[in-house]
Amino acid sequence: MPRNLFPSYEPSTETLYIRAAYAMDHDAYVKEMHQSYKVKQPPNQIIHTACLDGGASYDGRKSAVIYNTGIQSKVPIPINPRQNLYAFPTHSPQSIDNIWIFFHNVYLYKKHPTDSTQSIIQFVNRETLTVPISFATLERQMHRTAYCVFRFGDGNTYAHKGNIRVN
Repeated sequence: MPRNLFPSYEPSTETLYIRAAYAMDHDAYVKEMHQSYKVKQPPNQIIHTACLDGGASYDGRKSAVIYNTGIQSKVPIPINPRQNLYAFPTHSPQSIDNIWIFFHNVYLYKKHPTDSTQSIIQFVNRETLTVPISFATLERQMHRTAYCVFRFGDGNTYAHKGNIRVN
């Protein structure tokens, strides 16, 4: 197996995003602060397993968010609130286009300069990712996830670590 190809992946505070891979030998591409991985697990399986590792099922976490916030679609997931791991989907989690963004590693987000159907995320390590969603959708996902951090955090966690919105 190649050095950066793994059978599974466990998200951590280093995780920036997880997206589907369009490759024969792996199902997910994971970007961390200082490295990237190809993973044989599909992105949703990575998220579901991480929720279980964090003490609850994905469906349980999703149901809790829906119950406590009223959010019905593209629900942010408190993967492991004790470790401050919260992620939000850019699309329906069932969509091949979905990218799971790890909230606390977003440094700033802004409109794409020439394409209103895309936005740009800059992570705390200053790497950028162009996401195929409008700025309004990205901003809504950031706000929803911030509310989840506030609602499900332990009181020592800030819902907003300094995410910067740029028009």
